[in-house]
Amino acid sequence: MALRWIEGFETLGSVGANITALLVRKYGPPLDLSASGAVLAAGRFFGASGSLRMTSPVLCFSTPAFTPTATVIVGCALKVDNITYPYDILRFYDGESAYHVGLQVVTNGIIRLNRAGTTLPGESPPYTLAAGQWYYMEVKVTIDDSAGAYEVRINGTTVASASGIDTRNSGTGLIDRVQFRGWTGALASVYTNFDDVYILDTSGTDNNDFLGSQIVEAVFPNSNVQSNWTRSTGASNAACVDENPSNDDTDYVYSTTVGNKDIYGVTSCTRINANIKGVQLNADARVTDTTPQGLRPFAKSGATETSGGSQTVTSTGYDVFPVLAQYNPATGALWTPAEITAMQIGIEHV
Repeated sequence: MALRWIEGFETLGSVGANITALLVRKYGPPLDLSASGAVLAAGRFFGASGSLRMTSPVLCFSTPAFTPTATVIVGCALKVDNITYPYDILRFYDGESAYHVGLQVVTNGIIRLNRAGTTLPGESPPYTLAAGQWYYMEVKVTIDDSAGAYEVRINGTTVASASGIDTRNSGTGLIDRVQFRGWTGALASVYTNFDDVYILDTSGTDNNDFLGSQIVEAVFPNSNVQSNWTRSTGASNAACVDENPSNDDTDYVYSTTVGNKDIYGVTSCTRINANIKGVQLNADARVTDTTPQGLRPFAKSGATETSGGSQTVTSTGYDVFPVLAQYNPATGALWTPAEITAMQIGIEHV
């Protein structure tokens, strides 16, 4: 698999909402969201974006760990409200504490990369970025002691690159998570907005290199296909799990029997009508006592469900359990718009 993560901030509520607690739920440690300064701002084209609004030195969140790899590609829509202070907005981590490479936006809108603080060659020209404008930024980083490399593209054009360099800091020399960051400095606080995020490695035959500008759109349950879980209230299981964001214990479905499945039809995409790169399922769940339980979120196409994806729920507080489905399980190929329209999603107690 090449696709490692998708984020569009479309499942975290309405524009203006403070999403600090929801980011903690979805991303967990390591992160610093103590400033309570993460909010939903207007999206690049529609919906919402994640805005890191700085009131303390750093505000950041990291993706869940993925299979370690030497080369990672990140694409994201980016907007910063001012450019007054050198700060990392992306970091490529090896474990929770060791980062290899950081990407900075410095004075005059220059994009500059560093190896754990040591400047790397190949920075962009001045005024590559301007404050208050959306750009689609893509970054490919390869970690190596001497054959390291990077390339940065803005709106599809390469603006910074270098090869044959030392990009390895410590640890295994691999990347297993990406951190999104904002800073505040001596001159001013900075609002850093992210939207339409993808993360890839270079494996496989699809989604293994720059994708160009992407958008992320959310769909939600809207009908019942199979209802084995027990609903907390009302007459529809789907109606208990269709909120944006999750309303936790206001209404929900629950299971005490391994093997129970709920399957739902979903709302239609209104923005994405071609070139679908993958689906990411996000299920909010908790346990009600100290006994861990298994949960398998899945997508279904026709009679075929995505395989794998089983996770263990251990906390009595809600967490998010994501599962990527790069391919349609019925065809083994990338999803088509018609297949997304007919897609069903579900949860299984395992």
